[in-house]
Amino acid sequence: MLRTRSWRRTAAVLAAAALPAAALAGPAMAATPTDPDAYWPVPEDQIGVVLFTARSQMAADPQGTLNALAQCGITNAEPSGSVGNFYGLTGEQLAPLAENAGINVRSIGVSWNDLQNNVEGVIAEAEAVGATYARFSGGRDWTMAQYAETAAQMNEIGAELADAGITLAYHNHGWEFETQEDGRTGYDVLLEETDAENVAMELDLYWSSSVGVDVVELISENPGRFPLVHVKDMAEDGSFADVGEGVIDFQEIFALRDLAGIEYYFIEHDRPTPDGVTSACNSYANLTADPSVDSDGVPLAATVPELGDNGNGALTMSVADFGEVVDLGRALNSGDRFRFSGELPTVSVSDSRAAQSTQDGWTVSGRAGDFAHSDGALEASYLGWVPGQLADKVGVTPGAEVAGELSGGPGLALPATLASAVGEGRLGTTELGADLELEVPVDTTAGAYTSTLTLSLFPVD
Repeated sequence: MLRTRSWRRTAAVLAAAALPAAALAGPAMAATPTDPDAYWPVPEDQIGVVLFTARSQMAADPQGTLNALAQCGITNAEPSGSVGNFYGLTGEQLAPLAENAGINVRSIGVSWNDLQNNVEGVIAEAEAVGATYARFSGGRDWTMAQYAETAAQMNEIGAELADAGITLAYHNHGWEFETQEDGRTGYDVLLEETDAENVAMELDLYWSSSVGVDVVELISENPGRFPLVHVKDMAEDGSFADVGEGVIDFQEIFALRDLAGIEYYFIEHDRPTPDGVTSACNSYANLTADPSVDSDGVPLAATVPELGDNGNGALTMSVADFGEVVDLGRALNSGDRFRFSGELPTVSVSDSRAAQSTQDGWTVSGRAGDFAHSDGALEASYLGWVPGQLADKVGVTPGAEVAGELSGGPGLALPATLASAVGEGRLGTTELGADLELEVPVDTTAGAYTSTLTLSLFPVD
């Protein structure tokens, strides 16, 4: 399968400008970091997705789902299920689908019952898909005695799996850290009473953070035990968020990746919106973004006048590479709202790839961040657009109009298509544009608001 890797990287760079600074600010370059401005990039070939994120899509169209995940750059996966049932598929059935998409299955999620009573089946499933890890999760109501009993069984099962070239891994939630006795947690028991040679930990960064675990301290005290991590972000209200759009400081964790022994970073979202593939691809773009290149995005700015003031207001947007600024005119008072309008700077897409099929093509999408202000923020849903071509070209289709929230639409708070192309229409250079319209409530606090509109190019093949 042909992928335009350079463009995929560019999309990630553009996405970086939309990330909250707190999500990516962090140390790097040492196991005990000291430079707050350093940055730990995550190797793209070590990033995967927990297919539970796209479980409904996997059940409905597994090949199409895997293809879509691969097209946004994801090359590794971890299916969750049980022996003989991964979204309705056996390992033998799933394997060729993953191979066709160019995705490697590195780990499988199975049940503790499978491991206790059908370890041969677990081995067969792992071997069928090429996985070298088999992970499971424990019970919510386990007692300390049950954790100790489980640890002993894990050693036995881990040794049997190791003979087949498979490592047993334990995936945590939050309750393992909450079950305590004399200051010792259930997770402590699993770490201390299992054989590190045959038993690994798959550390879920959301669930551990949700109960106040100091992940940096946990890694520092247990070096080499965490070859797998679930990279899952937390919103300010404690709910799930796409990676890079929540409050977890992943950089301070990734700075210890060598100490932790991390091999694979599996993106996950338990309740994705609008769907699992979109969430996973958004998280992938955020995770591979370089925050040091924050000038390559398309910054947006709007100045809301005092109520009743018809003076000049401006919505400006620049293409940072060239420093060009577009004057988007006045803020118009339309009764219940202020309306700003202008044009997206020209977006040029060049495609010279050799054709693999008549369905080869590309899609450009855009998404805006919230408009920040010293006294609050305006949601990106207030911004809409009307995509178009600067010159008509057969085979190129502009995206649908997206209205802002005040006009009954979702706005650009969610990814929206700027344009797509297929067949011969994709070749050469295509120039795209869009009319932008920002509508904000008339009682919005006066002042300057800034945001970033990120553009991503995805190959379709």
